[in-house]
Amino acid sequence: MLESIHIKNIALIDDTTVEFQPGLNILSGETGAGKSILVDAMNLVLGERADRELIKSGKDRAEVEAVLFVDHPQIMQALQEYDLDADDALVVSRRLTLDGKNVCRINGHAVSLSVLKEIMDAIVDLHGQHEHQTLLNAKTHIHFVDDFAGSPLADCRNKMRQCYHQFHETQKKLEQLGGSEAEIARQTDLLQFEIDEITQAHISVGEQDALKDELQAALHAEKIADALQTCHRLLYAQQDSLCDQLSHVSRQIEEITAYSSDYAALAERLSGVYYDLQDVAQEAGDAAQGVFFDEQRVAEIQQRLDLLEHLQRKYGGSEQAVLDYLAQAEQKLDDYHKSGERRIQYQQELQTQGHALYALYQQQSALRKKAAADLEKLIVSELDDLGMPGSKFSVRFSALPAEQEIAFSQTGPETLEFFISTNPGEPEKPLCKTASGGEISRIMLAFKSVFAFCDQTETLIFDEIDTGISGRMAQVVARKMSKISKNKQVICVTHLPQIASYGDVNYLIEKTSAHGHTSTNVILLDEESKIAEIARLSGGSSELACAHARDMILKAEEDKTSMHQ
Repeated sequence: MLESIHIKNIALIDDTTVEFQPGLNILSGETGAGKSILVDAMNLVLGERADRELIKSGKDRAEVEAVLFVDHPQIMQALQEYDLDADDALVVSRRLTLDGKNVCRINGHAVSLSVLKEIMDAIVDLHGQHEHQTLLNAKTHIHFVDDFAGSPLADCRNKMRQCYHQFHETQKKLEQLGGSEAEIARQTDLLQFEIDEITQAHISVGEQDALKDELQAALHAEKIADALQTCHRLLYAQQDSLCDQLSHVSRQIEEITAYSSDYAALAERLSGVYYDLQDVAQEAGDAAQGVFFDEQRVAEIQQRLDLLEHLQRKYGGSEQAVLDYLAQAEQKLDDYHKSGERRIQYQQELQTQGHALYALYQQQSALRKKAAADLEKLIVSELDDLGMPGSKFSVRFSALPAEQEIAFSQTGPETLEFFISTNPGEPEKPLCKTASGGEISRIMLAFKSVFAFCDQTETLIFDEIDTGISGRMAQVVARKMSKISKNKQVICVTHLPQIASYGDVNYLIEKTSAHGHTSTNVILLDEESKIAEIARLSGGSSELACAHARDMILKAEEDKTSMHQ
């Protein structure tokens, strides 16, 4: 409940405090007295956007502070979640400055504008002329039905959010595997081909260099054989070969070894050289026997070298690089095989989660349709009371797509729209295309009357919801507001005496001018002042008008007593 609001330097208001009461609080005054200013000030503490033009001329700042009494577990929990002191009394303030600063506080703690709006939306509902547009926007109709459906639908939607979160997480895992199934199949086939190509080549590090050496030897076989044969012949095979000459010299030195140990050492060295040359000659001769030009082998070597160069061009600049690529390809292929298993797993999970989510969509639709059927009856009843007998009101739903055609989301694909006929015999048409200004005010009041008993909002503020109505219908609206005020605090800005007469407490918004200064004040009316104000609203101030005002108030009190028994 809104206990009080303190306004300083807002437009024509210098500094005033209004203390509200439970029940129906009426605010009235002359046209231009500043009723809209008071509503603007209330909007500030409700978290609506502010215009610096609201700051009183000549002042550098404006302030609004509201004191509220809160007694709702969900609101208390929301305050605790934001680490705000969750006492019964809630002090909300907002300050605007000419330099653009906008400071919001709840119980002394600075909060963002969005947090202020979130908290206050749950406590106070201000309905002004602009809110008619909400009802005329078909996209908002589903929220009315969902709010009316209450906790069963809220529980279902919580389950939907949780289920969709799981569905979405599984989708992300599937996407992180990369590519479509067709693309994965192409990549797998390519990797397998590359692995087979490298594996079948049986590459070993150093093979290419060895093959190049062998090719050079094969291509120069004649030259190599000639050199080896010459070596064998000159060293050993021909007459008077180098080995023969060395043998002769060795025998000569052997004959003088008895004369000196140095000659014996020299003879030993010559003997070693002789045998080394003999070994070299023998090896050269043996090697020469095996050297010949093998055209087939040359072709094999060239073919093998071509294969190695081809693989290196594709997979790396060396044999080791090709083998490294092979290891990477085998690992990637293994990952693909494993990801394929995971893909199947995730697809199965998505199917299961999709079934569960679609079942919740169906449950949500059923709950909405049940709530809509009840809402239709209540709205028609309220419209009948509000002077629109014979009206028809219905909630029309879009068809729920088949599961295989649905695009899953957190809230589901279902939409709905309000249809109405305010004249008997006329077909129902979309609400946003049929209702007149006076009708939409009464339709909104019908909704407020219904929702007053099923939501947590503790204070309802009506800003001239009586636009477009008069006479007997004004009294019907007054009775509706009075009935709502039994369970909610109602604050109503009005220009109709019928509504003002039902006030449990009345305030006059008055504009005064003195010494070149104009200001707006809010005055709590006593019994006689209330009579005078209702007489003024009725169009006069004579004794007859005042008597009529007294009679209106008396009848209103009698009606309230009978309604609230």
